[in-house]
Amino acid sequence: MNAASRVIITIMSVLTIAAILAGLYIHVFGKKQLFIDGAVSVSDTVNLDGKVDEISVDMDYADLSIETGDDFSVEYNLPDKPQIDLQNGKLTVKSKVSVPFNGFNMKPGYKIEVVIPEGSDLKNLDLEMDAGKVSVEGIRTKKFRIHSDAGDIDLDDIKADAFEIDTDAGNIEINELETEKMKVDADAGNLKVKDSTIDSLDAHIDAGNIEVHDSTVNSGSCKTDFGNVSLNGNIGDVRVKSSVGNAEINGK
Repeated sequence: MNAASRVIITIMSVLTIAAILAGLYIHVFGKKQLFIDGAVSVSDTVNLDGKVDEISVDMDYADLSIETGDDFSVEYNLPDKPQIDLQNGKLTVKSKVSVPFNGFNMKPGYKIEVVIPEGSDLKNLDLEMDAGKVSVEGIRTKKFRIHSDAGDIDLDDIKADAFEIDTDAGNIEINELETEKMKVDADAGNLKVKDSTIDSLDAHIDAGNIEVHDSTVNSGSCKTDFGNVSLNGNIGDVRVKSSVGNAEINGK
């Protein structure tokens, strides 16, 4: 890639990200004040009892982590008490802040940590995030969906029949994923996948790199408009394309 191409990538990526962030400001922050000067956080740990086979999370702003362990609990530190409900095996966690926005006065430490029993086999895991980092580790589920307006996504040791990520802005890092079908649609941010087994992969990023390393991918398509695409490992019938950038499989 020559110098002119690199300049074009840089300019277009900056313009694309700027447009996305402007839209996010209106969508995410224009409706509410997520951080209030002097606000007192509400913190608690809710211990749950029963079987869980489905999880639904809907949050305005907080970092979210989901993992397996000896306990079944939801720990939170938020501006308001969230809705936490376990009915017929479905765990619902919802946190919405509805006060007017008056600026970026951010209060750190807002979080929700979900621990489900080791060996749980979920039917569905659905995460709807306005802003905040998502971390998920050691989960087994038939369906796994993440929608995020802004925030990084970090996934480790995941098994899912169907796996989908839709994000506006943020980096995605995935280690040890096993799935039959994976779909990623991102406006701005990098996608990194390592040590994974994917039967069918469909990844499209407007501005960002796609990297799949030391993995098995049997079929699919990886495309970025501004950035590079690099796949290595046991790669089958996978189409790679970059409108402005390099695209390669196993160095070719």
